[in-house]
Formats: sequence, C-alpha cells, structure tokens
Amino acid sequence: MACLKNFSIVATLLMLLITLSPPPTTADDTDIAVLDTNGNPIIAGEFYYAVSATGTPFEGGLTMFNNDSPVCPDFIVAQSSLGPMDVGIPIVFFPEDPTQTSVSQGSLDYNIGFKYLSILPECRQLYTTVWTVSTEDSAKSTLVVLNGEKGDQSSWFKIMKSEEYDGYKIRYSSTSLGGSKSKDVGVVSNEQGVNLLSIDDAAIPLVVVFVKA
Repeated sequence: MACLKNFSIVATLLMLLITLSPPPTTADDTDIAVLDTNGNPIIAGEFYYAVSATGTPFEGGLTMFNNDSPVCPDFIVAQSSLGPMDVGIPIVFFPEDPTQTSVSQGSLDYNIGFKYLSILPECRQLYTTVWTVSTEDSAKSTLVVLNGEKGDQSSWFKIMKSEEYDGYKIRYSSTSLGGSKSKDVGVVSNEQGVNLLSIDDAAIPLVVVFVKA
C-alpha cells in the first residue's frame, strides 16, 4: 500500500510539472511571419513588389535609379505615384539561415535583392542586385545602394511591423553600425527631386506592403 501511495504522489507531481512548464520556444513563436497583401506568409526566394502602404507620403513601388552611372542603375528609389507602371521591380529575400523558408519580422536578418538589374551585360558585370548601404564618401554614406553581397554582414536588413501604418518597415541591421544597432530605411530627396532610400536620421519614414509578383 505504501508503494502505491508513493507512486500516486510521484505521478501527481509529474503531472503538475508538465502542466506548469512553458511550451518549447521555436522560431515561429518568437518571430511573427511577414504577410503579403493576400494574407499569405512571404516565402524566401520568391518575388514580391514592395509598394508604399496606404496613407504614407509615397504611393508607388521601389525601383532603381542611375544616380552616378550614366547608363547603369546603382541607387534605390521610392516612386511617388502608383499607376500601372509604378509598382516597381520585384524584390526577393535571402535569409541569413539558408534553411529558413519564410520571412519573419523581428530579430532575423535578410539580404534583399531586386529580381533583375538591367538588360545590359555591362551593368550586370558592374553591380549585383543585392541591397547594401554606400561606403563611398560621407555625402552618400547613408544611401541604400546596389552591389551588396549575399551572406555579407554589411548587407543585412530586418523587416518590422509599422506601429503607425498598416505595413512593414525595412531596417538596416549591419554590424557596421556597431553592436546590435539598427536603423530604419527611409527616403530623402536629391536636387532633382528623386526619392532615394536612405538610413539618414532625417529621412521620411518608408512603410511598404508586399504584393506577390
């Protein structure tokens, strides 16, 4: 009888431990999926248009601009209007962890690239389609540009849910900022009124939604 009583006590304690123990934490628990405009999770390696969210200062998608080169695009811009031709160029996400299949907001890092650069072979030899931040000189050191490298820590970005608009912020999270710092990608206008993507503190916030290409 004593053995049965002891067994009953042990079994009760085990049940209490199982009930009170927190469930195991997974990436899906800590990082919420980024959704496209159809409500589906963004899939790494597939293409999406990044279009400015409703109510923000911009309306169109993201595309490329040849700011320095007379022929080849090297900078990234936000279009001001949204017409049939203004959805921009599709982008693709490359996760830091190659086994990750979906895109999550929060702590995870991604390389972002355009679907294509140019039909000109000489442009494809000069630049990659991967985003990074310029290191050329102080005047351009905050601009988001092309020619990043997949897997390079200077080309990491995060996706964060906007608290003000119904959309997502893109956040530059390179180790070049020092420690665990990150800065939101926004928009600055140059002398010609072109809306260049930038991490400058004075940049206008950029919030986008993702439309399946």
